[in-house]
Amino acid sequence: VLITNSEFTRRRASALHDGLERARVCWLGTETDEPAPERTRSHDTGQNVLLLARIDLDSYKGHKELIEIWPTVTDRAPGARLIIAGDGPGLDAVKDLAMRSSVSPQIEVLGYIQEAEIPKLWSQAAVFAMPSRGEGFGLVYIEAMRHGIPVIASRQDAGQEING
Repeated sequence: VLITNSEFTRRRASALHDGLERARVCWLGTETDEPAPERTRSHDTGQNVLLLARIDLDSYKGHKELIEIWPTVTDRAPGARLIIAGDGPGLDAVKDLAMRSSVSPQIEVLGYIQEAEIPKLWSQAAVFAMPSRGEGFGLVYIEAMRHGIPVIASRQDAGQEING
């Protein structure tokens, strides 16, 4: 029996290998013995949209797409800020794309964030967005919901399972 973390992953594995009819899904979760953090929004939450994810060169998590759509977002919500946190080999390309955006002052690419600083990012976020095209599960979606933050996810991967 093969156990996968989402129906999306189960379907992908089945497409690659015959004989996985008995594969089963077991979704991940967060620590159950820890109380859910109280939703405390900082004074500067405003219309901040957070993307907290590893940044690979072939990033499928939606960094490029969010940066490219940000001028349209700010046309409709002038105070909206995009905050991108995460590290990886694609970080410089994401920073460059953000700098070249017509609304670059409203896009902040933080890069690597210490674990101790992550709660501050959650408190500053009005929305969490990760329009991934290939997320096998997306534990970060659950973390956002655990913090009481609405989630924008793709319907092309496990995001639709996790977020309903």
